[in-house]
Amino acid sequence: MRQKKFSFVVASVALASLLGLISVKAHAQTSPATPTAPQASEKPYDWKASFAKVPTGKVPRTRDGKPDLQGIWSRSILTPLQRLAAQHKTEISEAEAREAEDIAQRISIDLRVEPTATPPGEKTTDAYNSFWRDGYWYKVPMTSLHTSQVVDPPDGRVPPLTPAARERGQEAYERLNRPATGPEDRPLSSRCVRPIGVGPPFTGSGPGGQASTFQIVQSRDVVVVRPEAHESQMIYLDGRARPPENVRLYKGAARGHWEGDTLVVDYTNFKDWGMEAFAAYGTTQKVHLTERWKRLDENHLLYGFTMEDPGTWTKPWSIEFVMWRLTDQEQLVEYACLVWRLSPMGTRTFFMFMLVVAATLPLATPSAAHHSFAAEYDADRPVTLTGSVTKMAWINPHSWIYIDVKKPDGAVENWAVEAGPPGTLIRAGFTRDSLAAGTVIKVNGYRAKDGALRANGRDITLPDGRLLFVGGSGPGSSGPGAPPKDPPGEKKK
Repeated sequence: MRQKKFSFVVASVALASLLGLISVKAHAQTSPATPTAPQASEKPYDWKASFAKVPTGKVPRTRDGKPDLQGIWSRSILTPLQRLAAQHKTEISEAEAREAEDIAQRISIDLRVEPTATPPGEKTTDAYNSFWRDGYWYKVPMTSLHTSQVVDPPDGRVPPLTPAARERGQEAYERLNRPATGPEDRPLSSRCVRPIGVGPPFTGSGPGGQASTFQIVQSRDVVVVRPEAHESQMIYLDGRARPPENVRLYKGAARGHWEGDTLVVDYTNFKDWGMEAFAAYGTTQKVHLTERWKRLDENHLLYGFTMEDPGTWTKPWSIEFVMWRLTDQEQLVEYACLVWRLSPMGTRTFFMFMLVVAATLPLATPSAAHHSFAAEYDADRPVTLTGSVTKMAWINPHSWIYIDVKKPDGAVENWAVEAGPPGTLIRAGFTRDSLAAGTVIKVNGYRAKDGALRANGRDITLPDGRLLFVGGSGPGSSGPGAPPKDPPGEKKK
């Protein structure tokens, strides 16, 4: 139902499976639709003032009068985590939001209908496609007109990592790309113990994502946040004491209280590397997280957090974005990390079986997400290619960029450059037209070990001079706030 107080975009979101038909509104701030990005300011972030700018409608309430946060919610949104370098506005227009939703869905559909026959010498892509990803069955919505989820610092960017965090990230990369010494030597996400994105905290995902829904169950004394991986977070509201300082938890100790209609949650007692969302470089025991949850109306939930960890980021940073409710989904669907987990063997039996297999193959090639960089590419052989794009294949789990490169003798070679998944590229600033056929680009990356005309891309320079990170899995693949690192054997000039 249209609320008179809202300035919004209505997107018809077709969910052909369990979700039915719903409407998603883009909640605009009360400020003009296209303000310019503010300059850096030392003024502290005022979450109360920021939350107050987002209009609210009729809010469901519990028996004790508190806002009812319960429901199955999605964090699949189009708003980028960080403001793109070429974006100079804090908000876009409603027309731009609608256009972005249409483009994102067309790309997702194209991924599904594009032929998946694998050319000789290339990895198969037949096992992965957008059928199972966010954005194919429905339009991933622009639930806010913001140009970034990050609202503080004012530039919309995650602050830089500390030197210690960069060092941890390099160690994690090296550990991931060497032979495993046993199953415990693999990341928890690779073993399906703790999938990435289970929170806390949460960030908006986007097209090409998965496992982006969670359920909230609420009582007077406790609120439970239950993601698809069924790793529930208990937020206690009864005033109980925190655990002793020496007790460290992967999900931290959550204590909540109401400030008006906003649930404020204070987290402490995190274990080192406790936040799976930042597994690329980890967090420290000094990390302090504050979450905020506010029901806006029947189908929208405003979420935000402030992150402080002097051992990981150079200063605190904050995020805000609007989640949407799955109105026709009656229960949360379990996230099956491995298809075999649904076999008659049963989850526990299969998991123990996999541990035994892993323990008997200590020299097996490690796998990061879908494959290991070290197994196919040589970090000691960086390559720079300049050529004309012949094709851009938007395919999950890895996109491919094909370019014609002219050799000194005039002969032309067609190189295949591996990039990140479509969702990653879109959030990095790519559009459907960024790499049209004939576009001349410069690619930095790493050569394939087998000598084929194939490389793992690190970054691309476009004709207008823009430098875009392409989300490859080699050195320089950094988390939010971390610029590409120098690869082994390469120094800045």
